[in-house]
Amino acid sequence: MKPFFSITLLFSLFVCNGFSQLNDTLVKEINRSLIASIGTEAIIVTELQMNAKPDYDSGFNLSNGMRFDEANILYKQALQTDSSGNCGSGLNGTVYSELGYTYSRLKKMDSAYYYLDQSIRINPKYPKAYVNKSMLLKNQKRYEEAIDVMNILLNQNPEFLIAYALQGTFHHLEGKNKLAVADMNVYLQKVKTGKEVDKLKTIIEFAEHKITEWGSLNDE
Repeated sequence: MKPFFSITLLFSLFVCNGFSQLNDTLVKEINRSLIASIGTEAIIVTELQMNAKPDYDSGFNLSNGMRFDEANILYKQALQTDSSGNCGSGLNGTVYSELGYTYSRLKKMDSAYYYLDQSIRINPKYPKAYVNKSMLLKNQKRYEEAIDVMNILLNQNPEFLIAYALQGTFHHLEGKNKLAVADMNVYLQKVKTGKEVDKLKTIIEFAEHKITEWGSLNDE
């Protein structure tokens, strides 16, 4: 099948409900990390995947307009054409992740988890589906499971360092502040030895503040 090159990667940076409850600095770094994880090089997609793109694009626009039921219809039509979930986005599993998001906004959690798990199965290195799933679990106070999701993500994609900070946040919410501090220390160590340390001053200051704050608390 004739390949196409796609340099426009269309996907929602919004994550499941509850993201707004996190610190703004952490939210910005998660979104920056999600963008960075995609890369900027052209990605080959097939003719079949491009045939699914009109339905995906239309569904994406409806989702951005908060018309989630209508978006789901078009996303599923796109998947009927391209079951990989790439649908011209350049990333396998993308449309499944978007369905996870839209179903979470409709508060249909069984369907949200189903599609997020499908995205992870198809593309185990795609961080957004893991982040979305962890947010849903956090909202349900299922912190241990959210931490497990971050562990799996780090095993599959160890370069997605902000997962350590998210893991620390979940440990803190669970009342395990010593583990939360340990997670943040790992995050800081890895970030400070990385190539982008000069761009990350704000999130580094945030992590250092959380280490001090959580370090003063007792475990529950």
